[in-house]
Amino acid sequence: MDPSDPQRLVVVQMSGGPGSGKSTLARSLAARLPALVLEMDLITQALLDRGAQGELIFASYDSVQALTGSMLDQKHSVVLDGPVYRDWVVEGSRRVAADRGAGWVMIECHCPDDAILNDRLAKRTSLPFQARSAEPVRRFTVAAPQKLVVDTRQPLEQCVTQALAHVEQALASLSPPA
Repeated sequence: MDPSDPQRLVVVQMSGGPGSGKSTLARSLAARLPALVLEMDLITQALLDRGAQGELIFASYDSVQALTGSMLDQKHSVVLDGPVYRDWVVEGSRRVAADRGAGWVMIECHCPDDAILNDRLAKRTSLPFQARSAEPVRRFTVAAPQKLVVDTRQPLEQCVTQALAHVEQALASLSPPA
C-alpha cells in the first residue's frame, strides 16, 4: 500500500514531550508520505500572544482538528505535530480521519536520555512558551490504538523507516477506496 497514493489519506498524530523529536520526525515523515504538517505550537503561541489563558488554550486543538478536516477534504494527508496530553485529543483526530475514510496512526517519540533532551532543547529555536530544559518536562504517554513508540536516540532515517512502515500497515488495513 503506497501512502503517497492520493486515494490513501492518513492522519499521523505525533506525540511526546518537548525535545523528544516530534517535529524533526514529523517533517521528515511528511516529506516521504507526502503530507502536510500542522504545528500545534504555532497555533498555541498565536493564542497566547492574543491573551488566551487556561482552558481557552485548548482551542488550539479544535483549530488543528478543523484544519485537518479541511486538508483531508483537499486530498492531503496530515501529520499533526504537537504534544498529546489528553485522551480527547486522540479521539478528535481519530474521528476527523474516520469521518473522511482516512487512516489514522499515532507515533509517540520517546527520548529517555535527559542529556540528549537538554541538548536538543538548548539548540532549537523555541517559542516563548516552550520548555528550554528537560527539568520541567513532564513524562507522559497516552493510550491509543495503532500507536508506535519510537526511541529517537536512533538515527533519524531509522526512525523515519519505522514510522513509514507503521503508516503503511495502517493503510493496508483500510478498505480499498470506492
